[in-house]
Amino acid sequence: MIHLYIKSLGILLFNILWMIGNAQYLEIDSINNISNATGDDLYPSWSADGTKLVFQSNRNGNWDIFQYDLESDTVLQLTNTNANEQYPLWLSKQNRLTYTSDKTGVEQIYFLDLLTGTEEPVINRNINTKAASFPVSEYLLYLLGYDELARDWWLYRYEFKYNSLKQIYPLLDGNHLPKVSTDGEYIMFVSNNTEKSVDQLNIINWYGNIEHEFSDHSFIDPSWYPDGLKIIFVSKMDNIDGEIYTVWKDGSHLERWTNDTLVVKNPVVSPNGKHLAVSVLLDGGYDLFLIPLEYY
Repeated sequence: MIHLYIKSLGILLFNILWMIGNAQYLEIDSINNISNATGDDLYPSWSADGTKLVFQSNRNGNWDIFQYDLESDTVLQLTNTNANEQYPLWLSKQNRLTYTSDKTGVEQIYFLDLLTGTEEPVINRNINTKAASFPVSEYLLYLLGYDELARDWWLYRYEFKYNSLKQIYPLLDGNHLPKVSTDGEYIMFVSNNTEKSVDQLNIINWYGNIEHEFSDHSFIDPSWYPDGLKIIFVSKMDNIDGEIYTVWKDGSHLERWTNDTLVVKNPVVSPNGKHLAVSVLLDGGYDLFLIPLEYY
């Protein structure tokens, strides 16, 4: 179990106690805050080897994409425009990213080549799109697209080989981002269950049929664990401020990771399973923290 708490002894100390069994604990302080900047740092995404991550930040006024290198402990700004670049995703097999930009007046998804700095649209279609999610194979992607006729957001699947864009599932709003499993077999997203007044988690297969629906409590910012078996997420089921949990994709083995009064968002485990990246609300906004997981 992880315990997150803040101590004030002249400087901010951010401590995480990680208990294994009954005896072992891991304590981490504010040195694990990789942000230390005003504004919000959100939506981290890991490189395939787990040595770098990208995230969006509005520390300069609008949303830009930044990169953090764990080995050199450095932050590099990747975009610097008057537009908003959001929802970065590090692609697994190539030295490039995707992100969503509104520079044309509508949201569209772009590739960014990290070697050349060039960008290009992912899909050449007249449609408002955002929040790409790829399986490891990267032969297709899932994304949010706005249907102008229906006036609703839909989950779409795009196949690069056939230049095929297909509606998969209605989402009704664009606030809940789809996440595809590494093997490409399942896509999860959150939707509002008005009957139970919760944001329920839905898992569908690659052709759009529901596999699981979890509506016992609200799910916030779910992401896949590297093994594809578990899901890590935030929920307010035990605490109004929200805690971090994991659950198997079949709904079993629910485990609570934190017990504190902190507000957290966007928990993501690195592909090698060595670190947890999570945004933590402090006085100046959401800062990004890296938590080692070697002993868990």
